[in-house]
Formats: sequence, C-alpha cells, structure tokens
Amino acid sequence: MTDASMRLITAPVESNLSKAYDDYLSDVSSGNLFQLYLPFHNPPVKIEKKPQNSPSKTDTKWGIADGLFLNHPRSALFKELVQDDTERSSLGKGFSFMIVAFDTKQQHGNQLLRRYIISTNPRMGFHLQGLGKMLESEEQTKELQSGESLLPGRERVDTGNGRHGYNVASPWYDGRGHHFTIIDSPAVTVGSQKLYASSLTPDEVFNVVQAYGTLNNQV
Repeated sequence: MTDASMRLITAPVESNLSKAYDDYLSDVSSGNLFQLYLPFHNPPVKIEKKPQNSPSKTDTKWGIADGLFLNHPRSALFKELVQDDTERSSLGKGFSFMIVAFDTKQQHGNQLLRRYIISTNPRMGFHLQGLGKMLESEEQTKELQSGESLLPGRERVDTGNGRHGYNVASPWYDGRGHHFTIIDSPAVTVGSQKLYASSLTPDEVFNVVQAYGTLNNQV
C-alpha cells in the first residue's frame, strides 16, 4: 500500500469499513445459502421485443453456482463482499447468485409488497435469461387468484404492447439490458408512491427460481 493510499485510510474510514464487514457477516449468517444450476452465457443473440424463454437444459451448458437469499442486507459493501467471499461460499469462488428482498412497508389488499433483486456475478459467466418471464407468469397467476384490482403499472394490455412485448404495462424486468444478469420487480404505484414491488412471497419467488435452475441437493 502506498503512502498516499495509507493517508486515505483515516480512522473514520477504517471504522466504517470494519462496520460494513461486521454487518456483512451478520447478513450472511441470517441468509439462506444454497447451490443452484444456472446456464452459462451463450454467444450474443438478437433480443426481440417479446418475453424471453429459458434456455434448454439439454442443449445449453449449465454449472453450479453458490447462492444466497437474503432479506434487506445491512452492509454498505454487501455487493462487493458477497461476490468475493471465498471463505463462506461452498465452492470457494464467492456467491455467484443472489436474491435480495426488501420490504416496501406497503400492502395491496392483504398482500405485503416486496421488492426482489435477483442477480448473478457477471465475472462468473452465468445468466438468467427466461427467469423474468417465469416470475411474471407467477405474478399474474397470483394477481388473478387474489381478486384484487390491479395496481397502476400492472394493467393488462394486448399481448406485445406492454414493456418488452408483454401483456402488461410494467412486467418484471427480465435483465435484457444487462446481459440477463439482473432481474427486478415490476414498477407500480401505491397511493401516490412509485416503487418496484411484487406481491409474491419469498417462498413463491424461491420456488420459481428452483424451477428455473434446479437446486443442487448434495450440499
């Protein structure tokens, strides 16, 4: 470490870094650790304005990723630390797949709304093409079963006329602008507040993820 960099590590900075690391350890200990088979990136293809299907499990190369499902991480450096955590990840390569949930403190009917951000570590070469479509299908099924009115943003439109060619104004973001390495919840309006939120429970989201990638039950 150079003299210049040493001068940047002041006592307050060192204290903040230490707190971020301690918070990270607490985050991981409270999360659900698992391993999941995920597809590796294929050569770039033209992405049409329509929902993207999942890759074939027989014609596509898949690999095992260490995963972590966590509610509301506290660490200010969670993203940086989790991807490089060779100590707590079973494969010793860091956590390549993350599901992070945030409570919005809003409800629609009797459904608590949560935001889910699902991502891979781009350096590891995995992608999530098709997962957004599966989550959107589950979201629409639950909306239909609930009998509640649709939130602004979730209005149905003619197939192909919604965002990215879906049949809804604001579907789950499927990651097409980020090489399918990140999935995010729909954009909706609750009262006068605009937010990203889903009515799916953590268990329902995890069930869709399992159906997409298949858990490795050997860990």
